[in-house]
Amino acid sequence: LAGVVVVMDARHPFTSLDEQLLRYLADTPRLVLLSKADKLTRAEQTALRKEFGDAVLFSSVTRQGVEKTCDLLEQWLEQAAEIKSPR
Repeated sequence: LAGVVVVMDARHPFTSLDEQLLRYLADTPRLVLLSKADKLTRAEQTALRKEFGDAVLFSSVTRQGVEKTCDLLEQWLEQAAEIKSPR
């Protein structure tokens, strides 16, 4: 398992099940994508960044967070390939 991507709507607070899932994945490489970031004001986005420092605000409409997400996924896959076939 190279990592887990958890996609959550940025407009809604985490539920107790969301928090339970994130605790369960605490020792697993994970990426929390907070989708629909384009629907938030700058102030709301700033507040989310402070609250969830490791989460990525993501929008397919404005492409916010797309490059960061691709870079991280590529990094995970490269690391998994190195583990599978060390040089």
